[in-house]
Amino acid sequence: MKLINILFVFFACSMMAINAQEKMYIYNNGVKIGEYLVEDVDSITFEIPEDNIQPGVDINAPIIGTWTLTGADMSVKVGDQDFVDYMAEVFMQQMGMTKEAAKALVEEMMQGDNGFADSMPKTGTLELKEDGTYAALFDTRDTDSGTWSINSTKTKLTLNSTDEEQETMVFDVRTLNDSQLSIKLDQTQKADMDDDGVEETTLDLTMLMNYTK
Repeated sequence: MKLINILFVFFACSMMAINAQEKMYIYNNGVKIGEYLVEDVDSITFEIPEDNIQPGVDINAPIIGTWTLTGADMSVKVGDQDFVDYMAEVFMQQMGMTKEAAKALVEEMMQGDNGFADSMPKTGTLELKEDGTYAALFDTRDTDSGTWSINSTKTKLTLNSTDEEQETMVFDVRTLNDSQLSIKLDQTQKADMDDDGVEETTLDLTMLMNYTK
């Protein structure tokens, strides 16, 4: 007899089944991930590797439902440098400004029209449906829809938009319980910061979105 230890989290979408031929099947999210002869199985252990557990995430909390946006924030870095400090140095070199004046100008630009703060949604909802589809509404005008999935430890939420121009987004789930959901998205993109027509600067963007239900 063999002892089989399966490192696998057994949550709502998972199941076991034994058929008439005395075979046991293990499913995760409707996908068969294991098949064993019953006579070869002595015991089964379901466990979550500790390094996959995210503090603040209740693995038993349902993520399906309609979540209401309560806040959104974005931070930007250029390499290891904060975006405000980076642009302040650019203004200091090109315009002869003091550091304090340059930082104040950059922060004002970020808060103004078409700045980072203005681009973040103020209101919205995210509906995660039982059939694996989602619908998102931001500021009563911007909509998005597609399919969603979440990993077994509920630490990674993936949204695949029906918009072909929208990249697949993989969020880190920071908080999940019966009434709160907090997700973080890290993205990297190239930008032309000196208007020379070449996107040679790497920007690291982090977006944090908080929801309640």
